[in-house]
Amino acid sequence: MKYIEHDIEMSFFQRMRGRFFLKLYAYNAKIPAGRGIANWYYDFYSIFYDRFAPLLPKYYEVIDMLVDSHITEDSRVLDLCCGTGNITVAAAKKAREVIGLDASEGMLSRARNKADRKGLINVKFAYGDITESLEFADGAFNTVTAGFSVPSNIPLFQDKNKDIMRDVYRVLKKDGELVLFEGLHEITDMYLSKEEYDNLLCEAGFHDIEMTNINGLYTIVCAKK
Repeated sequence: MKYIEHDIEMSFFQRMRGRFFLKLYAYNAKIPAGRGIANWYYDFYSIFYDRFAPLLPKYYEVIDMLVDSHITEDSRVLDLCCGTGNITVAAAKKAREVIGLDASEGMLSRARNKADRKGLINVKFAYGDITESLEFADGAFNTVTAGFSVPSNIPLFQDKNKDIMRDVYRVLKKDGELVLFEGLHEITDMYLSKEEYDNLLCEAGFHDIEMTNINGLYTIVCAKK
């Protein structure tokens, strides 16, 4: 794994605020495993999600950086656990086609409204439970993204990380790329360590794994098929 440290302009107080809200988010995400419980929780959480996101310093700036660096104009993109569509919508401003997938109808409803307000016609949102399987053909996407979700050590995913990453590998085209925007393991063990990412992604078949530490708060992990 290649490891990079990258700083963007951020005050000491922004970093402290970021650490606090990443820990708070991780605490709230540790709901018991079970799709029914998770759906109820995330449907409710969708009401507040876009009020919470701006409290994470430079959150939208990091998403733009991810899109600029990893999404091309001719790409077909799948955004896993898309939530209210922040990565999905940003990617749709550049990519040929984007699909946002989530198992919360509350999140999907807000994501669709967001895309409609921006007049985006190359994006669609679909219900899907990634703990079961991805209902897409082999080699269907150039890029698969995920933000603050999978893989992770929350009860909903921790026993499914290997299966999910193998399925992601399957739906990527040859030379396709997985791109993850996550919190840093050193802040909360909700997120994987460098060694855990490396082992998990290598086992799924990925190579050229790269991890970028952003201001000691976030990490962008990318890997090639």
